[in-house]
Amino acid sequence: YVSITQPALTILNIKKLLESGEVKNSDNNEIELVFEDGSVYPHKARFLFLDQSVDEATGEVNLRAEVDNPNGDLLPGLYVRVRLPQAVYPNAFLVPQKAITRGQQDTLLVVEADGSFHPQVVKIVGADGNNNWIVNAGLQQGQKVIIEGTSHLRGAQKVQIREAQSK
Repeated sequence: YVSITQPALTILNIKKLLESGEVKNSDNNEIELVFEDGSVYPHKARFLFLDQSVDEATGEVNLRAEVDNPNGDLLPGLYVRVRLPQAVYPNAFLVPQKAITRGQQDTLLVVEADGSFHPQVVKIVGADGNNNWIVNAGLQQGQKVIIEGTSHLRGAQKVQIREAQSK
């Protein structure tokens, strides 16, 4: 078994987002375990239950998952990080963090078919790892954004579109 703690406030916020329709329940019931060195445990854990009470001392709720441990790699008392899918943003986009300028309004540069570009306000709702923002408003399917080279755009009227290479 894997015992997981999560702030009660996080659970309440997810519940509000689900009720508003901004997010949907994740159909993925698999939990990834990540060791301190960043390696991922090869067996996925399965969510079992959420405790119905909040620890008054910590403000956290306990969750429990079950995981196969055929080689005995998981020892009692071992600390691991978990990746626990709880909700998904429908119609959201992953955008490289370097493409977005953070401020009172978060913006990025959208490129039109003719190579012209303009700033576009977007809504960031979270991060996916250390490299991408999750954007759920302000972008449309098929729009192209400028990821790098914005410092060279002074006075430029149009840009040449080049597809980003996946790494």
